[in-house]
Amino acid sequence: MEDRTLGWANVQEAEAVELAVRIEQWRRDPSHKIAVDYRPHSHHYQVMQQIRRGDEFGVGSIELGGATALAFHTSWGDGVYPVYRVGTSDQPLALQIELGDEAR
Repeated sequence: MEDRTLGWANVQEAEAVELAVRIEQWRRDPSHKIAVDYRPHSHHYQVMQQIRRGDEFGVGSIELGGATALAFHTSWGDGVYPVYRVGTSDQPLALQIELGDEAR
């Protein structure tokens, strides 16, 4: 998978603001085509950066409030899917995520 992400990372806030203002001014010309995302420090962006690296599983994880959160891509799209613990509460063996059933 080709990484088509362009931009900058780890720059000082003042420089990032200056660059964003210049890009926004350029973008206002209807002949220019550009997609802009100003969220590089969000948890969503951090986990999506891992997912987009293109490994065979398309997964990522981040630490949130002392817990590890897992995210992954599927062909089912965005949604809420039931998650079941396999095993006992003392000895969980696995998680089962139901992406589709008779109703979906």
